[in-house]
Amino acid sequence: MIEKIQVPAICEGGIASPAMAREAIDLGAFAVVVGTAITGIDVLVRNYRSALSS
Repeated sequence: MIEKIQVPAICEGGIASPAMAREAIDLGAFAVVVGTAITGIDVLVRNYRSALSS
């Protein structure tokens, strides 16, 4: 899909870990929406930031 569209794609739904978010970005997503996976906000936000900042 990413190769066929001309607008940024946002991955939403089913992202349960920082590794999954990283994979979505690596596969071409412009952004990733993380919802219910964030329950321990302080620790989980640090994990997502670390995984996406490379």
